[in-house]
Amino acid sequence: MYALDHSRAGGVEYRDSWDVMSNRGPFMTPHPVYTELDGNGQPIWRIGPGLNAANMQGRGRLDTSRVWQAGATESDRVVDLRPLRSRGLAGYLCARVGPYVFEFRVKQEWDAAISQACVLVHEFNGNQSVLLPTTNGHQDLRAGDEFLRGHPASATGTLVRVKALSIDVGTRTARLSVTRRP
Repeated sequence: MYALDHSRAGGVEYRDSWDVMSNRGPFMTPHPVYTELDGNGQPIWRIGPGLNAANMQGRGRLDTSRVWQAGATESDRVVDLRPLRSRGLAGYLCARVGPYVFEFRVKQEWDAAISQACVLVHEFNGNQSVLLPTTNGHQDLRAGDEFLRGHPASATGTLVRVKALSIDVGTRTARLSVTRRP
């Protein structure tokens, strides 16, 4: 599907429950049009979750004007993201910080069965997206969580730190703080 390899998480294929390229996961929802049920009363046709931003970007299916791109050096830069599936809302649909792609996902459309609104972090290697864990080991960034690569206490060396400052489903905005050091 989409000429992509299966998504990975934790070094294993099919472990990214947030991406259709790891399909048959817990975040599939009944199809809104094809509503037939099997003999056990379960939906025959299911969809979701949607394709993640890293896979979309890897296939040229993401409008680059809707991608916030971090500079070589950023210091607590605040970036607001809109839900990846909300192309009708003004603003950025994802943020790219070095090799990492950050996206905001909410319970809607193909993502109707996700557990909660959150920010996800992927990288795209070759032909495959990889879901990366947060600092506390979750697969998703929730308000107050951070993604960290590098050592913030060191004055030298590379650093990427992205904090989820807030996630507001009402305004459909995730606010991130981005720090990057080359």
